[in-house]
Amino acid sequence: MEIVPFEKIQKGDWNKFCKKSDDAWFWHLSEWIEYTLNYSPESQPENFSFALVNNGQIEAIVPLILEINDGVREFSYGRNYTPIPALKNGLSPENRITLFKEIFEYVDRIAADKKIDRSKFRFSVINPGFLENKTEKYNVPLRFGYVDNSIQTQVLDLSLGVEDLKSNLRHGHKS
Repeated sequence: MEIVPFEKIQKGDWNKFCKKSDDAWFWHLSEWIEYTLNYSPESQPENFSFALVNNGQIEAIVPLILEINDGVREFSYGRNYTPIPALKNGLSPENRITLFKEIFEYVDRIAADKKIDRSKFRFSVINPGFLENKTEKYNVPLRFGYVDNSIQTQVLDLSLGVEDLKSNLRHGHKS
């Protein structure tokens, strides 16, 4: 697996991958990365986005921008959370974890080299990669030493009937 910097990937190839990956949103697109780099110039943004490439094929893309916000050196995205990496569809759960491990190890190496104080990643629970995945129902960065500071704590399957939804509520909340 080769780590290829954002600047060395054709924008069309990056965006084509984004449009196919169930993990990706518009936040992953090259245009949004460019927008984010120009959104808050006082943050002195630097682009460390990259892709994992295997035999010329993109396996994963990782938006990653270093910003200095209120004196804190952090990986953030326009002063907000960075979307977690988007992986190629069709990977086994084991291969997904292997890719995530390689990605977050590389992010950690950059963070150590650039003296990063904080990394902020956003795990979206409404993307198809999460909603349609029957095996991975967790916040992936937690497996790699990141701390969860979610404000959302529960995902409800609204395809269930009202009585099924009510049966999952704690007794004190039913009223």
